Amino acid sequence: MSPTAETKLVAFTAIPRVSHDCSYIWLENIDYNSESANFSTEVTKALLDRTSELLNFQNFELPGMNLKLKQIKVETGKMTLIGNAAIEQFPSN
Repeated sequence: MSPTAETKLVAFTAIPRVSHDCSYIWLENIDYNSESANFSTEVTKALLDRTSELLNFQNFELPGMNLKLKQIKVETGKMTLIGNAAIEQFPSN
């Protein structure tokens, strides 16, 4: 199957929750909009996997840094993440 230049809207709603160790956000009660429900399971799994990568604070840590998520504030069109960063040493440059 060759790729096409077709564009489709994909959307879902979910309830974000902070993990017990405060290192990532997991999604529960995922609900796809009616158009997104027609996508293959491979496409929806790939989208959720990528979303999970973006919601994992460990993917943004640098050497000597530890990030912990404390709270999520969700508003229409906006998600605010509140957390703590433990930094062992600031870069000299």
